[in-house]
Amino acid sequence: MSHDWLVANINGLFNKAYPANLKAAFGGLAYATPTHPIYQLLSSNGILEAGMNSNLEDSHSRERIIEWICLAYLWGDETLTSPLMVAIFA
Repeated sequence: MSHDWLVANINGLFNKAYPANLKAAFGGLAYATPTHPIYQLLSSNGILEAGMNSNLEDSHSRERIIEWICLAYLWGDETLTSPLMVAIFA
């Protein structure tokens, strides 16, 4: 997959206007290997926040989103007081 294509289409892949499609996309993301660049892309587009705010029927998807956010803390991208971390522990 081309990096340029992914950057241009990330919001279409995780389209917040279509909740069923968004849930399916998070289901697929649950099986992806977490990487720092992909985390930054997802985070900068509000996709992880949308996942935390969505009613994901698949608990594995939510667990994986939380894992990505916790890894971002280790990478230095999140703090314990950042909105995503607060959402985990709220």
